[in-house]
Amino acid sequence: MVGLVVALGACGFRPVYQQDGETSGIDGLTSNIKAPASLQGRQLSRSLQTSLKPAADGLLRLSITLQERQEGQIFDPTGKPENYLVEHIAMVEFADQNGKVVAMRDFKYYDSFAKNDNEAVNIATRERIRNLAMRRFANQIRQALPRIAEDMAPTDTAE
Repeated sequence: MVGLVVALGACGFRPVYQQDGETSGIDGLTSNIKAPASLQGRQLSRSLQTSLKPAADGLLRLSITLQERQEGQIFDPTGKPENYLVEHIAMVEFADQNGKVVAMRDFKYYDSFAKNDNEAVNIATRERIRNLAMRRFANQIRQALPRIAEDMAPTDTAE
């Protein structure tokens, strides 16, 4: 067992859950995150602010618009929907410090649920789907930030 631990440590393996104080490389890339005042918007904004640690001198300002659409997919013999497809969209504008939009990205999340006779179950299911969508959007936005910041960096062509 000790040999396995030494071998893994020698090759550079680190557990993904290890918290060693290193910054993720995206800290301070943002200066401002603007999201809708809805529950989902606040949830997404809070998640991004916690993980991105916005700084006054950050390169990017994020402006987020959220949309949700639900439509029946499978219908019973009377024409009432039994199954719903739910689509969530986060439209994100990435702007520089001067407010000039440098990139726009649409992030989408699809899910479905079967309608239950108990409306409380339906509400809880829709809320679970919304929460999952916001977590996915936060991860996708974090993954997009380094590439967008890299594209903003001035290229040095004088050699």
